[in-house]
Amino acid sequence: MANFQRKTVGSVALSAGVSGSISGAIISVLCCPLELIKVQMQLANLLNKDVGMASGSTNAVVSSSSHVSRRVSTAPRWAGSNLSVCREIIRHKGVSGLYYGIGLHVLRDSSGTAIYFASYETVKETLRRLTGSDTTGPLTHMLAGGTCGVVSWLLIFPVDLVKSTMQSQVLKPKATQEYKSAWQCVRSIYSKVGGTGFYRGISVSLIRAFPIHGLNFVIYEWARANICRLAGKPE
Repeated sequence: MANFQRKTVGSVALSAGVSGSISGAIISVLCCPLELIKVQMQLANLLNKDVGMASGSTNAVVSSSSHVSRRVSTAPRWAGSNLSVCREIIRHKGVSGLYYGIGLHVLRDSSGTAIYFASYETVKETLRRLTGSDTTGPLTHMLAGGTCGVVSWLLIFPVDLVKSTMQSQVLKPKATQEYKSAWQCVRSIYSKVGGTGFYRGISVSLIRAFPIHGLNFVIYEWARANICRLAGKPE
């Protein structure tokens, strides 16, 4: 197929995007339970941190700290380890509960990975053509990798936010769940804080995205080139 022969920048981007989308969808099936457990652990850590701050500030005013600590809720005991969180989810929701929010997870990873690799290959191929070179070096890989990291985060951050918000309520009874669907979650966030609410906290992700993903691809391309040379195959 002409569109997948990688003879133009468009065909390079398309082939990388389709490959990335397929790999992202497969990866999401493997990673969904892990991220679900991670979200529960993060919530437990935040709760413990808030309790510690509340107890400390109250003890400065109230001398009977033991009475205060009894009134303050702490994270549940089952949130002590990743394994205990996993067991708790299975106990309440069954094994299928580990895939709570899988639809959003597949959407995020398939689209995000497609954008990630498509933007990387597009920038890399564009820079190669601009320099008139047959090969690309570490600087090109750094620029292309950093760019694809920033672009992918900008486009998938809202999906990631909604996914994590939905997964945070996996252990709540249906009657007490704030959001019954992803669309309801989207509307709620927008009604409360507007469009900017979908990008809260993205600054940290963007600051680290460029150097981390740039370095990822520098190492990847270096390893790939050396493996090809050892195997006696063209890079």
